[in-house]
Amino acid sequence: MSSYWNQFAQKLDPYVPGEQPKDKKYVKLNTNENPYPPSPRVLTAISEAVNDQLRLYPDPTCDALRQKSRIILNSIPIRSLSATVLMKSLPSAS
Repeated sequence: MSSYWNQFAQKLDPYVPGEQPKDKKYVKLNTNENPYPPSPRVLTAISEAVNDQLRLYPDPTCDALRQKSRIILNSIPIRSLSATVLMKSLPSAS
């Protein structure tokens, strides 16, 4: 294994996919796939939320995210922020 992997990563077992359906009798949902399209309400909500921004590249400096994290974490704007730290810092969605 590559010397770039840390010891923890080297000890992980690789993912082994489960059994896949061989016929059309079953709906395959085990790999985050869905044979059905999203509901019209979901499409409307996504369209309203992104406000036509999906056709553009995101801000490479993530200024808005960094400023929001500064407010939430009461600190100076963050130059690098792990997703875990950010998620644990945000209010719970539940």
